[in-house]
Amino acid sequence: MASRRTPIVGLAIAGAVTALLATGYWATQDSPTPPTPEHVAAPAAPPQLQCVFIGYTGAPRVAFLFDMSRDGNEPRFEQTSLTEISGTGRTTKKPPFPAWRLDTGVEPARLESEITVIDNTAAGKHIEQIAIELYKYRPEGTNPGFIEAGLKNIHYQNLSGSCQQSRSLPLTVSSN
Repeated sequence: MASRRTPIVGLAIAGAVTALLATGYWATQDSPTPPTPEHVAAPAAPPQLQCVFIGYTGAPRVAFLFDMSRDGNEPRFEQTSLTEISGTGRTTKKPPFPAWRLDTGVEPARLESEITVIDNTAAGKHIEQIAIELYKYRPEGTNPGFIEAGLKNIHYQNLSGSCQQSRSLPLTVSSN
């Protein structure tokens, strides 16, 4: 019986030694370097200013969203969205939106424009001034968290709320 086991044990030992040698050989070899992935940088989204104003019931009443950029040294606010909220209903207005301008020469800073309001007159509409007052706000600042804001307009009524800026608007670099 011992003679039958000898070749089987010998083959098992030889197989184990071969497996160990092969593993050692492969472990010491340099592996090919993986190809470097090509990353394409997505265009940076512009900084945004989002404002939500609260109605007298304590529920959100109207929300504005602006893309921010620079026109020379002046900050530019392009309205991209307007959502009116009434109870469980929500109406999102479509462009075109009015042009807005920022006045930082006063405190609070004022984001101002004019809007067309539908009414029951013979003309069917009229123009109204609208302003978003931004307390302690500078577009190139960090403005962490929420910024206290007020909406000044007859159509939407005078509402309080808050705004939040996604990131600071960089200052323009002057070239010499």
